[in-house]
Amino acid sequence: MEKLILKIYNKQIIFLLTILGFSMATNKCAAQYGAPVRFYEIKGVVLSKINEPISKIKIVSEYDSTYSDSIGNFTLIKELPYRTDKVQLKFIDEDKTDNGNYYNKDTTLFTLPDKKDQKVTIKLESKN
Repeated sequence: MEKLILKIYNKQIIFLLTILGFSMATNKCAAQYGAPVRFYEIKGVVLSKINEPISKIKIVSEYDSTYSDSIGNFTLIKELPYRTDKVQLKFIDEDKTDNGNYYNKDTTLFTLPDKKDQKVTIKLESKN
């Protein structure tokens, strides 16, 4: 009887470890302690189609976010694993009518290993 209980217990442990092992095999895994990472400072400006700065636009990259200031400038500090060569940014107009009404925009920035500072200009289209 004791051997049967141990066999069932061992099978449950093997199943659990197998599931945990497969769950860590994705590319979306966060950088682990001791893994090599690099810090990027992504700077830019958010403009309308007629080159006017837009304030209060939320800039989001996975877990990091910031807002554009009164003259449209933003700075986003991002920690990336060394194997990553691109950054996904989303520009979201949360307040809608306070600064105009703009369509949200998704952008992909391609980074280079030796270029840690990115300067971008994003133009948003008005809904009006």
